[in-house]
Amino acid sequence: MGGGSNLVVYPNPVQGTLRGQLELPGTQPVSLSLYDMLGRRVEAKNLPSSQRQFAWEVGHLPAGMYWLKAEQGDAVVAQVRVVLAKS
Repeated sequence: MGGGSNLVVYPNPVQGTLRGQLELPGTQPVSLSLYDMLGRRVEAKNLPSSQRQFAWEVGHLPAGMYWLKAEQGDAVVAQVRVVLAKS
């Protein structure tokens, strides 16, 4: 992971909508992927180059821990662990 990239998510643990902000140099589009603890991608979302904030409905997924990864091309530029809780 390089050069000044930062991925912030809130709330964490999340129950319904995961909100976040990606701080990343440059203007390339970014794909966000949510992986379960077995490394399987369970959700994906694309952010256009002009968008660095997001809201993502994840309440339909099973409770547990996930990795949210921000990727540009084949490179993971930022990642954060997300806990999904059920109310």
